[in-house]
Amino acid sequence: MDWSKLSAVSQTYAAASIPMSAAALLGVVASLAYQGRQLKTENEEANRSAHRELILLSLNDEELAECWEPPHAPITRKRYRQFAYINVILRSWHSEFLLKRLSVEHLQLISGRVMQGEIFREYWAAYRVGWREEARATGAASMRFVDKIDDAFQRAELDGPPVSFNDYFLPDGS
Repeated sequence: MDWSKLSAVSQTYAAASIPMSAAALLGVVASLAYQGRQLKTENEEANRSAHRELILLSLNDEELAECWEPPHAPITRKRYRQFAYINVILRSWHSEFLLKRLSVEHLQLISGRVMQGEIFREYWAAYRVGWREEARATGAASMRFVDKIDDAFQRAELDGPPVSFNDYFLPDGS
């Protein structure tokens, strides 16, 4: 046996295996990073789902509604339920926006539509400061979301008065 020849062959295999091992290690690292992001997304969705359920429970139960923060100004229970429902809508959009399932363009379109209505515009006028404070505490993407909703609100205000909820529907039998 020629030991020097065997050594050269061994070194050749070692040289070829190093890049393959490095590539495999990079694949494992990328897979772990992806799984970590996926787990974080799933946890955020679970938290948002739990929050949504709590709000929805309080919509039909006055005692549970009293557990949430008080409105900025006294309002009727009907309006409070409407505002809570709008909050659920906005939280859903916010979640979709953060997960990049709702584009800036689509957000601008749907927020522009709802800001034509009286109740949504009234809600945003009352709660926009709170949304902005919360967004400031949670990050740039949340701030961008609030900015887009606020832009839609300001455009709607410039366009004129909102559509009254009394004008949404025709009387039954018409």
